[in-house]
Amino acid sequence: MRLLLDNNLSPRLCALLSHEGWDATHVRSLGLRAASDRTVLLTARTESRVLVSGHGLRRATGRRPRSGPNRWSTHQLRAAR
Repeated sequence: MRLLLDNNLSPRLCALLSHEGWDATHVRSLGLRAASDRTVLLTARTESRVLVSGHGLRRATGRRPRSGPNRWSTHQLRAAR
């Protein structure tokens, strides 16, 4: 599973996840430190990554998306292992 870690998570978490076999990258490593939620979501979709966030994201479109990247919280990620 390919993961994209949101800005509210430490970039060091990518190294820990990679050590455990996850394909993880951080928004900062993609130059998206100050990017909008919409841009981060579109990047996750384009790169076929699951967006992992430490908190809930506000809806970037103002409505529930019909399709797009999955968004998991760190709690859900732990439960998936």
